[in-house]
Amino acid sequence: MADNNGSGMDAKNIQELYCFYAEHTELLIERRTANNRYFLTVNTAFVALLGLGIEHAPTGSGVWLAGLPVAGILACLVWARMTRSYQTLTKARYEVIHEMEQRLPYAPYTREWARIKGDRNYRAYRSIAGLEALIPRIFAALYGVMMAAYVLAGTS
Repeated sequence: MADNNGSGMDAKNIQELYCFYAEHTELLIERRTANNRYFLTVNTAFVALLGLGIEHAPTGSGVWLAGLPVAGILACLVWARMTRSYQTLTKARYEVIHEMEQRLPYAPYTREWARIKGDRNYRAYRSIAGLEALIPRIFAALYGVMMAAYVLAGTS
């Protein structure tokens, strides 16, 4: 028996679709976390290699020392772009979940967000997404500083 929600789906089908969609949204968040972990590891390794390279660079390794920060900056650009994409996709997914919850007897995600937004620490919570976007920029700036230090040390 179809309900009158305009989708042509009965409540049981909507519930099943909601569970499937919510589960896949959580999987998306896990992929997003793994992506951030990967790029954090790569950038930490680049910074460590640069630190070791500057300290113990053999003669003639200037191209390598100049190229590694460039590679790091490129990795940061890819990381920042992927972070924005994951943020956009996650936001859209939760908007769809909230729409689906309007057709269900209980709306846990909608209720959770209502409580978060009502919390006096809501601004601090929202800043986590901003921090996630800031980390690649911090690494890119660090690479820029390291390149400048290397160039200045080479010219003096």
